[in-house]
Amino acid sequence: MKNTASLYRLEVAPLLILPLTRSPFFSYASTTSVHTGSLVSISFGSQTVEGVVFDCQVLPGKKPLWMKSISHIIEPSALTPAQRELAIRVSTEYFTPLGRTLKHFLPKKVQERARAEATLSKPKLLRATKHEQQLVKLFSGSKLSVPCFLDTSAFAEPKRILALIAKAMATEKKQTLIIVPEIILTFGLAHFFQSYFAAERIAVLHSKLSDGAFSALWERIRSGEASVIIATRQGLFAPFHALGAIITTEEQDESYKQWDMSPRYHGKKVAQFLSELTGSRLLLTSGTPSVSTLHAIHEKKLLPLEPLADHEPLIPRLSIVNLKLERYRRNFSPLSEELALALRDAVDRGEQALLYINRQGMNAFSVCEKCKEVFRCKECNHPLTSTKEGHFRCVSCSYTTALFPNCPTCGHLTFRHIGFGTERIEKEVRKLLPKARIVRLDSTTLKTPKILQNTFSAGQKNEIDILIGTQMILKDPPLPKLSLIAMIDAD
Repeated sequence: MKNTASLYRLEVAPLLILPLTRSPFFSYASTTSVHTGSLVSISFGSQTVEGVVFDCQVLPGKKPLWMKSISHIIEPSALTPAQRELAIRVSTEYFTPLGRTLKHFLPKKVQERARAEATLSKPKLLRATKHEQQLVKLFSGSKLSVPCFLDTSAFAEPKRILALIAKAMATEKKQTLIIVPEIILTFGLAHFFQSYFAAERIAVLHSKLSDGAFSALWERIRSGEASVIIATRQGLFAPFHALGAIITTEEQDESYKQWDMSPRYHGKKVAQFLSELTGSRLLLTSGTPSVSTLHAIHEKKLLPLEPLADHEPLIPRLSIVNLKLERYRRNFSPLSEELALALRDAVDRGEQALLYINRQGMNAFSVCEKCKEVFRCKECNHPLTSTKEGHFRCVSCSYTTALFPNCPTCGHLTFRHIGFGTERIEKEVRKLLPKARIVRLDSTTLKTPKILQNTFSAGQKNEIDILIGTQMILKDPPLPKLSLIAMIDAD
């Protein structure tokens, strides 16, 4: 753009939490034309903050006395037009200041450390069956204005459909975004896609990545180098080059809702916003569709690619054990006699078992034996759980007490531990099967993406006999010889 005027008026949204009752945009002057979407440094009150330019117009005449000038341009065209529109829609829909919302679209710019190059393998040819070809053609070739739904329960390998759709989009030089509800699901999906796509064409985004790695992937998506993006809900805010399809896997999962910070958005709703803004196709997939999805299909707001599958009930293969009755048999372990026997048989046969429990730590909570008060975290009031070392730990904020603390109410030193968590289950299983290869997966053990990757690889190589963890392990357990799944009630 030719500089024909000496001054320009910029409408800038500061990256601050401002009242919703006022406009999020502030006027600033610039001596040069600035591209919309640029990240700039501005003076706001007595502080210097960052802001995003949403409009740039010629400022006729002299600059008003009240109008400040921008300090400098930090990054030209940091946000794409679709990102800016999506930020406004999310801000409006979820009653969140625009400045707060924009931070999700602007990851930290950090130089990635030099890494050893991975050995490149030639991608295999992915051949589609006639049925798969029809589904892909119906989804990617149609001009329907409504999103689509695919029931994956009838497919032996649902990932094949996702890969075929991504292949079809790649031939049109368009990107495919695949959203998963949990980080652990990205590893299995990426492992599958690496068989059919070059590694440099795949980007895997999640919150466990370092700032440098995240920033590098962000730029690969912006340039169009990455044609397949596998991500948690953070991937919805990426700077897509040419987005052709959005696929939401396990659409019924509650993890798509962000509860812990603003904006408290729902991934499925934002995916629909993104689809409308970019003109891309939206596909929801699940083996157990949510009630809202079934209602949308009934109201013809969602097109099923094929009829929903009808399955036989699982009652003949399901066994429910009442642990209270186990207590009458003098079995005070969280493992019932039936489960203990099934675990032994599975390990002896060389098969794998999955133990799910809905709580971390050694126990659910601890109660003072004298005053009956629940021992709670002094930081967030969450019930504390005991550890093997003698500490009490908060699984919510990571607060840890000193060794062998006393009750803050009455000073008593003895506590009664109620319920059990993942650590207690691991302890009991190791006591039962000391030679078994046991792995526990929860937020305590999952410190880095490398741990997740190593666990996934070990499971695929049949180097894990029993996998213990919270709900994340139910999504896509890396256990090819899985024969036993047990869900243990922590309470």
